[in-house]
Amino acid sequence: MIIATFFGVYLFIKIRILLISTIIFLFFTTIIGFVWVGFSDTPVILFNYDPFLTPKGFFPIISAAIECLILVIVLYSIKRISSKYALFDLIFSTNRKLPFITAYIIVSYYITYLAHFFAFSNRYQLLLINIILLTYLSSVCLFVYHILLENYQKKQLLLLNKRLQAEQTYIDNASSFKHDFKGLLLSLTTYIEQRKTTEALELLASITDYSNELLNDDSFGTVSHIQPIPIQSVLVEKIKKMNTLKINFSLDISKGTYISSISSLDFIRCLDIIINNAIEASQSADNPQMKINIYKSDSAITLTVKNNYASSATISLAQINKRKFTSKTNHQGLGLYNLGKITHKYTNVSHSISIQNNLFVLTLVINFV
Repeated sequence: MIIATFFGVYLFIKIRILLISTIIFLFFTTIIGFVWVGFSDTPVILFNYDPFLTPKGFFPIISAAIECLILVIVLYSIKRISSKYALFDLIFSTNRKLPFITAYIIVSYYITYLAHFFAFSNRYQLLLINIILLTYLSSVCLFVYHILLENYQKKQLLLLNKRLQAEQTYIDNASSFKHDFKGLLLSLTTYIEQRKTTEALELLASITDYSNELLNDDSFGTVSHIQPIPIQSVLVEKIKKMNTLKINFSLDISKGTYISSISSLDFIRCLDIIINNAIEASQSADNPQMKINIYKSDSAITLTVKNNYASSATISLAQINKRKFTSKTNHQGLGLYNLGKITHKYTNVSHSISIQNNLFVLTLVINFV
């Protein structure tokens, strides 16, 4: 307990944020608690035998070494899991202080830990105390994880909103330019009538450059048909990417489309996976083409993305949803697999894949609930 306290103080000194250091402290002490109960308390409960109180020579030292080895293996496994799922990035992403929750975690931890030592007189009470203690610590960890995840999702939504505000400025500039376009053409006509060739050519060049930058398609206005706003931000990013890659595409969205029967973040992940997959596949074709359609009916919202692909490519619809399956080089092949994981979370959401007229077609259906 003293070591755990010093460890918590050390974390606070290093991190300088009480909530984060408390969460990490709680997480690791919970892991240590599970290992301790599994290796040290289980023999006491089952056989009334404490491996650390045996008088036989070096046996306590051997027991401690084995327990440390188990703990190292568990911590290494957690490190691997954390690197894959960004567990600690989630913890460090929080900027909230939450003083009452922090104080509750610290005080309740010491109370339950002290109860572990003094609230039992036999092995059956020890079993009960261990169950209560581990259940409590696990519940607190899950509660804290929920708070952190909610905070992370809010930050992601704020980030998407900021991105959309920047893109909205871009769209407003384009709309303003369209409004003033007639005036520029009149100026150009005046230069030509006055035989001011140099000025006319300079104005024409500036109009061409500016219009190429701002008015390359009308899809930016179409994104306003869908809500909530963070989805618009993602679509604008994809439009810019397709323009940069010179992919011929069309975008059609039913007016008044609002995504509510699925989490906004989950829909954004699905949208990102589907469009990215289509972009990557179409790039291998001689003339990249994509069609994106979001249609709202009385009972559902349907996202359909069609793209062409290399004529030499062979696509196996039976294998395409499997983990790590890919037809692309240097690619992890997790996109459509992760799409399936997301849609399986919902009973009202489904997706299908087909080949129609040499086009790869992916359809996501969100039924209203």
